[in-house]
Amino acid sequence: MYNYGTNDWAIAASYFTRELTEHPSPTPHGPGYGVRAYWAPINDKGSILHLGVSYNNYDTFTDTQRWRVRPQADLANRIIDTSNLLNTDRIATVGVESFWVSGPFKLQGEYMDSDTERYGTGASANDFSGKGAYLSALWNITGETWGYKGGVPTTPGPSEPGKGMWQLGLRYDTIDLNDGVVVAPTTPGGTPSVAGVLGGEMDAYTLGVNWYWRSNFKFMLNYVAVDSSKYQRAVNSVVDDNPNIFEARFQFYW
Repeated sequence: MYNYGTNDWAIAASYFTRELTEHPSPTPHGPGYGVRAYWAPINDKGSILHLGVSYNNYDTFTDTQRWRVRPQADLANRIIDTSNLLNTDRIATVGVESFWVSGPFKLQGEYMDSDTERYGTGASANDFSGKGAYLSALWNITGETWGYKGGVPTTPGPSEPGKGMWQLGLRYDTIDLNDGVVVAPTTPGGTPSVAGVLGGEMDAYTLGVNWYWRSNFKFMLNYVAVDSSKYQRAVNSVVDDNPNIFEARFQFYW
């Protein structure tokens, strides 16, 4: 990897072979390459504007790729899923990112569009395109602001360690794994078919509160409302799955 720039702007390029980690599932993607560029036209204490773009391209493992998503909870099942896409060659992802800091407020968002290139003949040779985005807003109730380093915001420690830092957050996530249509049967009473891939769509709304008791201790509490839908071949219709999730986490590091 090579990086060139200052704390206000930079461009980075990298090349990689197969990834080292193969546990718990042996999916070592690669080889590939990636580039990212960012610029902070405003970079003062308590006032930051960041803009960035990225691109990466890599080979798929055993020419098979699968996209699936959990509903904002790592212990939950994946509720939208493309299943295995065969005859895949490479994955190319374009991303745009930005965040804005004004005193104790931070607004941050990112959008990515990923194309899975496929080869062969027939329906299994059609490329698949999926896209996702998020938008989050944070408010440091106790008044702290963020810093900026290496193109990312840095979270401050509590201004008053005895009380800690309180933070209120709101986030919206969306992902679309549909790149196909349901084809009506050609004969009365026939079974519909799917042209392309219908992995599903999901929107998630998160309301959270964080308490940084010390610079190395954090408590998080979230409520997540999920709205998802996916075409089920077994019933030949779109099925909704809309869980409501409460999450709590203690984090200590040194």
